[in-house]
Amino acid sequence: MSAPDNPYQASDAALPAPDLKRPPALRLAVVGYLSVYVLQAIAILHSDLPYRVPLTAAVVAKGVFALAIGAALWWRQSWARVWVVFATVFAVFGLVLLLRPGEWAFLGLAVVSHLLRIAVAGMMFLPSVRRWFASRGAAG
Repeated sequence: MSAPDNPYQASDAALPAPDLKRPPALRLAVVGYLSVYVLQAIAILHSDLPYRVPLTAAVVAKGVFALAIGAALWWRQSWARVWVVFATVFAVFGLVLLLRPGEWAFLGLAVVSHLLRIAVAGMMFLPSVRRWFASRGAAG
């Protein structure tokens, strides 16, 4: 009579190799995230607001931040994915404010940038992007 199999012993089967190729949806999401910044920068700098000089410094700082978040997404940092989704809540509130009639209603590029940001956050939940971030532990 042979000994029964030990249920606590790890399997000898090889793990599947992780897919190290970036999914096209992630590439599109990073390009979309950087495009949000470009659209917002154009909308702010081409408006006739009286306090443009401090806004120019803020636009430059936001550009550096957008590049950092885009690079973190590219390098599979899951905190950046969480940040994009979390910051989209503010984009939804901003969109509601922009769609009200009044002072900000003329900023069509800002509305487009908020809609694009919402689309980018939705792309963070696509199956290929989820697999890309979930396989980080298996790859490294």
